[in-house]
Amino acid sequence: MIALGFTRADMAAQAGLTGSTSGDIVTLHAQPHRLSDARARLRACLSCAKSLDSFLPLPPRRPVALAHAMAWLAAHRPSIRSELDRLAGCAQLSLELRPRATPARSLRARAAARRAADDAADHLTCALRPLAATHRTHQSVLRFDALVPRAQTDRSLAQLSGLCPETFAPWQITATGPWPPFSFFEGPA
Repeated sequence: MIALGFTRADMAAQAGLTGSTSGDIVTLHAQPHRLSDARARLRACLSCAKSLDSFLPLPPRRPVALAHAMAWLAAHRPSIRSELDRLAGCAQLSLELRPRATPARSLRARAAARRAADDAADHLTCALRPLAATHRTHQSVLRFDALVPRAQTDRSLAQLSGLCPETFAPWQITATGPWPPFSFFEGPA
């Protein structure tokens, strides 16, 4: 069995979901053949998150065996319980900025474009500070993950999508969500 994440036993019962129960926390899981790749695990986590008010997803990029998740739960039950309370009713929105492709120009022009892009990223970091609890850069892609109340996801997603395009002209902006709070919970390694 492959673990998907954790929820409270009463919430799982209300949503008609079953899993392996340990005290008041349920580890939701599925058969390995149903979760053959990261995309299938992501779809399963999205389905759980839509059904539950409080769901701590395990990262879908790598499968976690049920026995490993249950052992981790036994060792970390109080922190998992507090995380379930903290993240209840919340969803993650993601904003990704990629540098726009620029035609080959002089070295000076490319350096100026890069500085403008860096300035825009600094401006965006300040603008999103109230929302974005995490951000990271990977190979010149800047990614912000915001934790927002589920009831406000549509409005927040529209705000993120409509950021001043002239300020961020050097960037291609993509806003996605709502997602389960993947970036806000560290599960078993």
